[in-house]
Amino acid sequence: MLKRLLFISYLLLLCGCKQEKKETIVNKTNTRSTLIKYANGFSIQNQSNGITIIRVLKPWANAKTTYTYALVPKELQASVTLNKNEYDAIISTPVEHIVVTSTTHIPALEELGVLNQLIGFPDTKYISSTAT
Repeated sequence: MLKRLLFISYLLLLCGCKQEKKETIVNKTNTRSTLIKYANGFSIQNQSNGITIIRVLKPWANAKTTYTYALVPKELQASVTLNKNEYDAIISTPVEHIVVTSTTHIPALEELGVLNQLIGFPDTKYISSTAT
């Protein structure tokens, strides 16, 4: 009986000494807001760890929803953990491919010189760009 009690005590002691797993979540300690001169409805915060947070405050007229995106450089992806519930999307940068849903996005891609990264569009019937 004493051996059994000693064994159970030893087992409980081992279970009690188990190291707790902790999830690493990136602290948003040092942030710097980017001054936006010619646009409104969104904000950009650059964190000291290289992650950029974009908040779209008014995605459309009379909108009550705010969208939050985390832009994470590819070289940091393996070393950081973000709470996915805090963001509407976590985007790896630089963006290599894009799908657009409106023809109004195409001229901006042409102007930026990244039209070759466009890989999808719902319907080509109304595209007037000669480059596409």
